[in-house]
Parts: sequence; structure tokens; C-alpha cells
Amino acid sequence: MNLQSTERKLKAELVDLIEASRSSSILQEKLYHTTQKLQQSEERNAQALKRIENAILVEAAHKQFYDYFEPIVKEAKSGVTLEDLKNRPAAAVIELYKARQNAFEILFEQKSNVEIQHRRLEKQCEKLQSDLITSGNNCARLEMQIAEIQEKMNGSNNVVTHLHKVNAELVAILETYGKDPDDKEANELVTKRVALLESSLKQSQELIKGMESTQKSMATPVAVKKYEARIERLEKAL
Repeated sequence: MNLQSTERKLKAELVDLIEASRSSSILQEKLYHTTQKLQQSEERNAQALKRIENAILVEAAHKQFYDYFEPIVKEAKSGVTLEDLKNRPAAAVIELYKARQNAFEILFEQKSNVEIQHRRLEKQCEKLQSDLITSGNNCARLEMQIAEIQEKMNGSNNVVTHLHKVNAELVAILETYGKDPDDKEANELVTKRVALLESSLKQSQELIKGMESTQKSMATPVAVKKYEARIERLEKAL
């Protein structure tokens, strides 16, 4: 009886052990599956967090992009609006770039034209300066020539005046000299000499008048006036 009782007891314990082993295997399997699900959930959560972080970075970049191009779009006359920049940023920036590139090319062409005009004006200015120097030199040379002519004319005037005075004195002397009413031949000779001296005196007077007229005209010569007017025009042009 004791042996049977002990056997039944051992069998019952063995059954309990078998059942407990089965339960442990099930629990381990459940634990394994739960662990796998937990890992998968954690991976999904990590991926979700990564996507959220990326979305935040994209949003920040988009905001930075918008903030950078907003004043450019406002200032540029490209037909791109802030709404375009917000809803289709890539296309808006491409259009903005094209517009600014066209504006740059226009400005570059204008700059080239201005540089060409600048060089042309520099050449004109150099030519005007050269003409001004040449005209000034010509004017100075003419003034020197006029001064020399004036000096010579003054000397000639002095000589002619002296001759005129001498001739007048000779005429006066001859008119009072040798007036002998009986010496007809001598009187005729004196008359001829007086006539010659009077003719010479008249020529001297005409010469003096001509030289005085020339001297007056030389005071304001046409050539000098011409060069002075040209110099004045050149100075105004410069």
C-alpha cells in the first residue's frame, strides 16, 4: 500500500512537473513573441521619431528658404509672388533666377555701352585739350607777331613823321629862298623843287594815314579774335 501510494504520489508530481514544463515553454514562447513585438514597436517608434525630426528640419529649412527669398521676391519685378514662393518654391526660385539673370545681362550690356561712351568722351576730351593747347600756342604766336609788327610800325611812324617834318622845313626854306623876281630860271627851278617836295610831303601824309589805319585795325585783329573765340568754345566744351 505504501509503495502504491508513493508511486501514485510520484506519478502525480511527475504530471505536475510535465504540466509546469509545458506552461513554462508556452510562457517562454509568449515572452519571445512579446519581446519581438516590443522590438518592432520600438523600431517603428524610432522611425516615427526620425521622420518627425526630418519633418522639423525640412520645415525649418523651408522657413529659412522662404525668409531668404521673401524680400527678393518683393523687390524683384519678375512676376513671382509670395504665394508662389510658399506653394511651389522650386519653380518660383527658378523663375526668379531667370528674371534676375535677364536683368543682370541687361545691366551688363548697359555697363558695356557706358564704358564705350566713356572711352569715346575721353578721346574727345583729349582732342579738345590738344586743340585748346594748339589754339593757345597759335594765339600766342599771333600776338607776338602783332607786337613785332606794331613795334616796326611805331618805328616807321617815327621815321615818316621825321621825314614829314624835314620835308615841311625844306618846303618852307625853299619858299623863302632865292625869291629873285628877275631870276626867272632860278624861280622856276625852285618852283619845281617845291612841287616835288610837296608831292613827297603828300605821299608821306598818305603813307602815315595808311599806317595809322593799319595800326588801328591791328589793335583788334580778326585772326586773334577768331582764335580767342575758338579757345573760349573749347574751354566751355571742356
